[in-house]
Amino acid sequence: MRETKGAEQFSARYSALGYLYQVRLALLWALRRLRSADEFKIGLETLDDVVFESEGRPTDLLQAKHRIKRVATLTDASPDIWKTFRIWLTALAAGQIDSTTRLILVSTGTSDEGTAAFLLAEGKQRNERDALVLLDSAARSSSSQENANGCELFLALTEREKLAFLENVVIMDGAPVATDVEQELHSELRFAVPKKRIPSALDALEGWWFAQMVRQLSSPGGLATLSSHSIELKLDDIREQCHADALLLDNELLQQKLDQAALAAYTRYTFAKQVTLVTKNQTRLNRAITDYFRAYTQRSKWLRSDLLLFADDERFRQDLFEAWEIRFARAQEAVEANSSDSSCLAAGAELLAWAESDADFSLKAGMNAPWMARGTLHELSDQLRIGWHPEYLKLLDPVVDADSGENQGE
Repeated sequence: MRETKGAEQFSARYSALGYLYQVRLALLWALRRLRSADEFKIGLETLDDVVFESEGRPTDLLQAKHRIKRVATLTDASPDIWKTFRIWLTALAAGQIDSTTRLILVSTGTSDEGTAAFLLAEGKQRNERDALVLLDSAARSSSSQENANGCELFLALTEREKLAFLENVVIMDGAPVATDVEQELHSELRFAVPKKRIPSALDALEGWWFAQMVRQLSSPGGLATLSSHSIELKLDDIREQCHADALLLDNELLQQKLDQAALAAYTRYTFAKQVTLVTKNQTRLNRAITDYFRAYTQRSKWLRSDLLLFADDERFRQDLFEAWEIRFARAQEAVEANSSDSSCLAAGAELLAWAESDADFSLKAGMNAPWMARGTLHELSDQLRIGWHPEYLKLLDPVVDADSGENQGE
């Protein structure tokens, strides 16, 4: 293996991947639980990585162990086991969980036959008493500082308490790694939405889910939970949007904020120059850039996924062009008698205001996304098919020639 000597040795990408895995795994388990359980609540980083609650008490504590740098083997002395035991035994001693709470260790590592992890998995081989003998021996002989606290708490229990504790422990090895959880989520959605809609449905669900988890983790004390009812409502909303003739908006795209560097980069584009011909207001320019980015990105994604027909996209663009065309003709008439700079500027500003507030066109019936029409109008202006200033072609032709296709880098 190549030795890491540079700044990459300080990278936290494996830790970050572990946290993302935890959030995604929570969604997967929540979807599975919806099929087999009554109402529940789910929280991250409360008593454990993932906690399921019912009627005010924790029913399941889920500890996720993700390994990508190497395949971890869950031996009797594995730190993944003993560090997890430390968390659970601390919660048990504090009265935060009871004798009915299931304690689940989900690991991408594997366990060999005859190990305690193997004996604590679900299945015919499960044997808590034999696992107790192995773990007791491992704890007594351990010299690992990493395992010390977990071993100490375990050995402090009576034999009966140890057995009662292990009866609630379930070790699930060979769990899908982060890159494979997506396929598991696809499987959960296959009966909820049409097959070709699964990727976009998952994008919408995960975008919403990550936002909910951020809010939950940001709550005072980090103790907030999300109810199963909220998850079901979101799934119902996604199912409704996934009808054969519907287009599902990408929730993650809607939440994405362009930073100052991105906004500044877009000012070189022709559509941005079109805006600045008639207004110097930075807020209006930033809104135009955001709408352009959203509409272009979303429609491109639908077209690539064959969710939006090219003919339907062209019809939408043509409708917008024709609506602009008649208004632009009126603006030209208005300035024929007085073609001063101020009258041209006023006519252009009025036309841009129409695009910003009154261009009420929908790509699909029932779609509530006014930014789609606004952004697509800006896309047409980027191609110089339309403009706001009555003399936009005269003013921008030299600029476009000088930029030589600078606005083609999307």
